[in-house]
Amino acid sequence: MTNNEAQALWQGQSTEKITMTPQDIRNRIERLARKARRQSYGGYTVCLLVVISCFWWLTLFDDRLQQIGSLLTIAGIAFMAWQIRSNLRGQSWAGGSAASLGKTSAVDFHRRQLTRQRDFHRGRRFWLRMLLFVPGPVLFLIGFAEAHPEVARTIRIVAVVFALELIAAVPLNLRLASRYQRQLDEIDRFERDK
Repeated sequence: MTNNEAQALWQGQSTEKITMTPQDIRNRIERLARKARRQSYGGYTVCLLVVISCFWWLTLFDDRLQQIGSLLTIAGIAFMAWQIRSNLRGQSWAGGSAASLGKTSAVDFHRRQLTRQRDFHRGRRFWLRMLLFVPGPVLFLIGFAEAHPEVARTIRIVAVVFALELIAAVPLNLRLASRYQRQLDEIDRFERDK
């Protein structure tokens, strides 16, 4: 099959209206809530492990740069945990107030939940998380390399891996935000076609 034939086949398909039943919408809301809770609890676990390791580093070394880096990392992680909590709490509050009181339709409720999740993974909230988290580990690694020049090469490798993880976090979060945006677009199409 040539590209032109594939294009003609694809364009020739019928464009039936997208329909969502109330049960479909409830299922989507429940799936989104489960996914958000699972991601939040995973985020809490990572935050806790990082904080524990930073406290351990604080007690283990006397180097000021390492200690400052550890404290800044704890502060950045605390902010990240607060954002995760706010995001999860926003879901709980929205579920407990608006939907149960009938002040909003299920579609509007789902749209708000998707918007909240999308915004968590892009824009100001995401970049603020990154900005507050990055300085701590960087200072810690610099301090570690200065205090222990015998392992400076290994620290450089760790720094490169850290930088690659930060770089990977950007498209990963933007991809998640894009996925939520596609779901929002699907809801908009659904409402237009009603």
